[in-house]
Amino acid sequence: MVLSVTARSHASVHPSPPPCLLKLRGALPSIPPQHARIAHFIMLNPADFLELDAREIGYQCGTSEATVVRFCQRIGYRGLSEMKRILARELAANLMSPRPSARTEGHEVLLEHVFSDCAEAVRDTLSGLTGLSSIRSQRQSPAVSGSICSVLEAPPISPS
Repeated sequence: MVLSVTARSHASVHPSPPPCLLKLRGALPSIPPQHARIAHFIMLNPADFLELDAREIGYQCGTSEATVVRFCQRIGYRGLSEMKRILARELAANLMSPRPSARTEGHEVLLEHVFSDCAEAVRDTLSGLTGLSSIRSQRQSPAVSGSICSVLEAPPISPS
């Protein structure tokens, strides 16, 4: 399963995530694990999602083609085509919106944007996990399971 952020799909340079991606983030706590994998793939790789067909998305997420289509319907779209069309339109609108440049913003504000995006990504990832018991029961390497459990059991990070 490939769940990596690619250079062309990295969304942190945009002023705010498109509504379609916010909708996915909001749905994470209430959707089944196979749908959560699809949602995470879309949030991390929106450009790749737009280019792949249902079979390829299913392969990337460890699910079937039908599950990809059912996921889109569960989220509120008529199907994969409609979801792709809306996401593409929202991403294009985000690209066209004016963005503050590093020259007009102070370094503190710029750092705040970067770290806030990182914190959101970690929250999204952790919200997709259903709990320690389900993670430990999944068939994963001991190193991966141990790392996940360490992150979940770690105390919260407070801003300094």
